[in-house]
Amino acid sequence: MLKPVTVGPGCRSSITLNSLLKANPLNKYIILKNEVIMPLIGLGTFLAKGDEVQTAIQAALKCGIRHIDTAAVYKNEQDVAEALRKSTIPREEVFITTKISPKSQGRVRAAEACRNLLRNLDTDYIDLVLIHWPGSAKLDSTSDQNVVLRQETWEVLEEYYHKGVFRAIGVSNYEPCHLEPMMIRSKSSPKAIPPLVNQIEVHPRWPNRAVREYNSHNGIVTVAYSSLACGNLLNDPTVLEIAHREGVAPAVLLLRWGLQKQCLILPKSVNPSRISTCFAPDRVMKEPALGEGTEKEQTARQDTEEEAAMEVESRGQKEAEKGKGDVEGEGSTEEDEKEGRKKDGKGRKRPVYGRPKEKVCCWPAMPRLISEAAEKALDNLGEKEPEKFCWDPRIVV
Repeated sequence: MLKPVTVGPGCRSSITLNSLLKANPLNKYIILKNEVIMPLIGLGTFLAKGDEVQTAIQAALKCGIRHIDTAAVYKNEQDVAEALRKSTIPREEVFITTKISPKSQGRVRAAEACRNLLRNLDTDYIDLVLIHWPGSAKLDSTSDQNVVLRQETWEVLEEYYHKGVFRAIGVSNYEPCHLEPMMIRSKSSPKAIPPLVNQIEVHPRWPNRAVREYNSHNGIVTVAYSSLACGNLLNDPTVLEIAHREGVAPAVLLLRWGLQKQCLILPKSVNPSRISTCFAPDRVMKEPALGEGTEKEQTARQDTEEEAAMEVESRGQKEAEKGKGDVEGEGSTEEDEKEGRKKDGKGRKRPVYGRPKEKVCCWPAMPRLISEAAEKALDNLGEKEPEKFCWDPRIVV
């Protein structure tokens, strides 16, 4: 287990390692290239609204989940905000992801959409904001206008990122053909930011290997949605057989497979019982009874975890030193406003983020969650009968 360390007030992440481990000792996280801490397990909220989604969020928070995923097109951001208001957990201890709608592509609409995201979520910052889709609503997928509009939308997100209002920015449902121009631009322009996250459909029937490999090669974190294939894999004979052999529920097996592929996961349910028994970190992340490896492997894993903890602690101390001059006083000075910076209710300036470092993000050291045989058998599902269950598979130019 990673040692709990304190992240200083100047750190670029609102969520701290201490709060994650306190929520659930088996919570794991990834450190994005800009040093923002992001929990590996989140709760998806697609198609859930009102009391239903609020109850689901409360159940997720109760069992230690500290990442909530929503979107403008889900039309439940205000419900998410209400659930967090009702919770006793401080806002800064919950990682929130939301997304810009396909109908809000383009500079003017995207700027308005960003203001709406903040208002609907009742917050002055958002941990992660994504462009939901590479195409624009009501535009043909072959139209070159898609390229123009998504570039304008990304530039708006970059502005909010540099102001510290969006702690991280990324995309969703992007293919390598959409990502490559962004990566090239980020290397040639001083203020250009590469996407830090790409949220895509990933499960054994649709492993999305080419996109995952591109993401990994370029330091982009893959976040998997529809890990259960919209429920279609829960009764699959192969999945049921493997789950029985592994001694876990089918949902847990599929989530572990996603994590084994180095994807963050966003399981979705409105059933509190299912959330606590299948999605909770201590159910998904618990090391199975597969043996703990050789003494050499155990020592190497422990050394890696300790080094990661020490590195994060060192970063936090450095950021705290930088932020010492920012903790006094109230309100915002004229100089702050020129820089696009504002102070929070505690008188601390929000950090203005620079370019993410040119390195691969830090994936946590973890034990194998499913056996190699189980992983290979699940991989074979996608090779034999690949099937996409969610978004329109047409590629947008």
